[in-house]
Amino acid sequence: METGHPLRAASDALQADRPEAALEALAEELTGRDVAWQVHYLAALALRASGRADEALPHYAAAFRSRSPSAEAWLNWGNAYRDAGACEDALAAYERACEAEPGLALAWSHRGNLHAERGEFTPARECHRRAEALAPNSQAVLCHAAAADLAADDPASAVRRLERAGATTALPANAGVHLARALRKCGQRERAL
Repeated sequence: METGHPLRAASDALQADRPEAALEALAEELTGRDVAWQVHYLAALALRASGRADEALPHYAAAFRSRSPSAEAWLNWGNAYRDAGACEDALAAYERACEAEPGLALAWSHRGNLHAERGEFTPARECHRRAEALAPNSQAVLCHAAAADLAADDPASAVRRLERAGATTALPANAGVHLARALRKCGQRERAL
């Protein structure tokens, strides 16, 4: 693809965390009659990144009418459903991601978190065990599992996971908040400061 091509420009904008610029680059392509699946997929990613998950969903559907989604695409689609509040559809998309690529730890992790949010702690733990077996040192996987631990009222497990997650790299701000909350629940207020 040559430089300046709308797909390249949109992809570059997404990588630079500029979803509105990506949508701008795709605007003309999206007005065509036979829009390529890649255009719809990039539009879906950009819309979700700009906080418009409900508008992203039809683009995911259009992108995959003629093409089977990859595991990563199912994961992204699941995240958009989740952001839009469509939990059943999100869970189905996460399950499809896990089926398409059983070794994709983040798919198992997101699936586990959704189960935990729904109060389904047994399948949540199973998904997080699987994710951790696949990526035992992944900060994202450990942070997701810790959030599920907190939802299941297991702060001691959350502390262990978050301490492992922060052993080599500083924790993201939201994970630090989870760690402080878990430490307080474990009666370790002085460490929570």
